[in-house]
Amino acid sequence: TDSDFPNLDAPTTACPSPPACADPFASVNFFAPDRQNGYTQQSSLEIQWEFTPGTSVSVGYIHTKGTGLPRNRNTNVLSSAFAEANARTFTFLDESGNTIAVASVPDYDAGSVNFSTNQRRNVPDGNFSAKNVNESGASSFYNAFVFKLERRLRSGLMFGASYTLSKNVTDISNGCSCSGTFFSDLFDQNNARGDRGLSRLDHRHSFVVRGVWQIPYKGNGGAGMRAALEGWSLGIIYNARTGLAITPAVNADINRDNARTAFGDGDRVPFLARGSVTAPQGRNNTDLSVYKRFRFGEQYSLQFRAQVFNAFNRVAFTRFDDRMFFMSGTTGTLNPNFLEPEGRARRNRDIQLGLVLRF
Repeated sequence: TDSDFPNLDAPTTACPSPPACADPFASVNFFAPDRQNGYTQQSSLEIQWEFTPGTSVSVGYIHTKGTGLPRNRNTNVLSSAFAEANARTFTFLDESGNTIAVASVPDYDAGSVNFSTNQRRNVPDGNFSAKNVNESGASSFYNAFVFKLERRLRSGLMFGASYTLSKNVTDISNGCSCSGTFFSDLFDQNNARGDRGLSRLDHRHSFVVRGVWQIPYKGNGGAGMRAALEGWSLGIIYNARTGLAITPAVNADINRDNARTAFGDGDRVPFLARGSVTAPQGRNNTDLSVYKRFRFGEQYSLQFRAQVFNAFNRVAFTRFDDRMFFMSGTTGTLNPNFLEPEGRARRNRDIQLGLVLRF
């Protein structure tokens, strides 16, 4: 074993009735000795043209690179060459039993125990089930083009609109508080680069419109009429974006590396890349606001605020069933509920009322 870990002798008593005996080996979680804090580098370029007083259009580019980001990885697995030499063939079927794909999956066999000798098989360190390292080897890349139309507050009217076309690529997207099996988010623990793909934070298209209108009052009524009709403002924010990138999964550890790589129960579908499916629902949200200002002399004012978040009460699910196939041995059958919402939704319509006293 490595000098960094205790030399734990394997139990000498054979299991009397395999596989009923519990796994006699423990897993160990540790930080890589050379682990460092990650950092990001950002750059942007924007060209703006004010074509009328107070109104402008712009086009911009944004680049963000994350370096040395934290990643979990099980180091107590077979070499990729050995695993590929012992690869198993899996067949994936649709609901009618027709073949969708046939894939060869490397067999790491990191979770098995020879109960006749109580020895863990085929792993570098037989005294441990898994040696899970938290290291700083991951990276991410975000690139976006942004198009904007802006009007500064002029004659009581302000508005803006923006469209963003972006792509977020990474080789790690941890974001699951998974229990039980160690969560590493890698299909091949020895080849993190092979899992480079769209991040689960990738929104390809995003559109935002916002505006404020200070309603003018030009009446000639008395003080009471003026107090009632003057000082009203209306606001709106509309946000629409496409769904998140989803990594299709199976419900089993088909490469037997004792790790899970997606938000399902097991590994990524071997013939599909990370983030290769887009969630069927994104976001389509409208927030409305109404403001009324009352003045009291020169120094005091009272503002009434009514804000309605998610005004049209649209449901926006944030979690979808990513299990594309249910496995039985080396055969996977298409999950009829693949990409169905799993019950987590953003908040319902929310109405907030408030008063602000300024003095």
